Amino acid sequence: LLAASSLAAQDPAWAGWTFSWENDTFALLTRERTDARYTNGIRFTLARNEARNWEWVRAFGEWWRIQSPLARSGRPHTTTSALVIGQTFFTPSVITSFDPDPRDRPFAAFTYAGLHVDVTEDPPPEWIGAHARLQHSFEVGLGMFGPPAAAEEVQTGVHVLRRAGNPKGWSHQLSTEPAFALSYQGRARLGWHFLDVVPQLGAMTGTAQTYAHAGLVARIGWNLSG
Repeated sequence: LLAASSLAAQDPAWAGWTFSWENDTFALLTRERTDARYTNGIRFTLARNEARNWEWVRAFGEWWRIQSPLARSGRPHTTTSALVIGQTFFTPSVITSFDPDPRDRPFAAFTYAGLHVDVTEDPPPEWIGAHARLQHSFEVGLGMFGPPAAAEEVQTGVHVLRRAGNPKGWSHQLSTEPAFALSYQGRARLGWHFLDVVPQLGAMTGTAQTYAHAGLVARIGWNLSG
């Protein structure tokens, strides 16, 4: 589930917002919609107006453009930023037992707030016909594990509304402790008239999660942008 909006005003401090909700209930192609493993993720971002960006964000974009081996030095670019809040939680295969299987994934939740920065390079002259653009995304999130993450209340409330089996094992969730996450994602957008392809590669590290990922998005339509 994804919702987004722009804030219409004369040079506002904030440019728009995005809300996303991932839940295994939305897995329409899966026969069994269980709460096993990654079961829910909520995320809200509030984008800063580029014209009123913080000075240190602009400085970081300039540093990345000049110093990073992944960036094309001297290439025109834009640097945008957004504030982020979110919550992700994970559960074992059976959530209706007061004594979860110790061999299964534990009940765990990470609620966080952070900052997201995108450095988007303008296309090189020889690529203008293909509408190619490169983007480097960075994010830092600080938050909490354990009961302060409030996942038990969220999942119980959703299951009451859905009249599903109530989770009973959150008393065994990971203990309270601060956590952080750092992530990077690189994307290239290659477009031809009514088609564009966006390959991406990234990684996350920290006390919350550590993994690498790769993917590709293809879109077909008219007036494609973004």
